[in-house]
Amino acid sequence: MITGGGTLYFDKQKSWSLSALGRYEINYKSSDWNITPGDTLSLEGGLGKSLSPTFELGVQAHYQLPDHLG
Repeated sequence: MITGGGTLYFDKQKSWSLSALGRYEINYKSSDWNITPGDTLSLEGGLGKSLSPTFELGVQAHYQLPDHLG
């Protein structure tokens, strides 16, 4: 698995944030099931607004693209 991500803050107070993560999974043949599931690309991200030191609101998204050709 190869993973990379980060967070970007839009103001000095770090009350607005945008984060993203990408993950690429390399799958090999399963000897137990005699299948090769193929590789998978996953993308995740979110936008958040901190309202206090312990409370944050936001939205998030997730996308996964499996390789059915393997």
